Amino acid sequence: MLDLNKKALAKRDEYREGVKSGAEEVDDYHDYNQKFSFFGFVDCVVGNVKYVMFSANGDIVAWDYFWTGAYEDPIAKEWLRMCTGVDVALDFGAYTGCYVMMVCMVNRYCNVY
Repeated sequence: MLDLNKKALAKRDEYREGVKSGAEEVDDYHDYNQKFSFFGFVDCVVGNVKYVMFSANGDIVAWDYFWTGAYEDPIAKEWLRMCTGVDVALDFGAYTGCYVMMVCMVNRYCNVY
């Protein structure tokens, strides 16, 4: 598994450089998900909020964070803005819980349902 992760990390770095230089399209990483499997913790950053997700190479949100460094970035930033300072947050999502993790990072004592 370590060898798989090394290959995935190297390809991710190559992909990100390719996006910066224009050699890769932003969505090109979809072709790499299965060819370069990554298993482990993925850093997730939205604005100044940082958290981690565990990837078993099957979660679309973790894939986006792993390959691009972001997931729905404008929406996530707006969510954080709206949730800062609230006592209660309702999350109607049904997938990985990344929005719940975000709100908990800006409101340690917030009740999330």
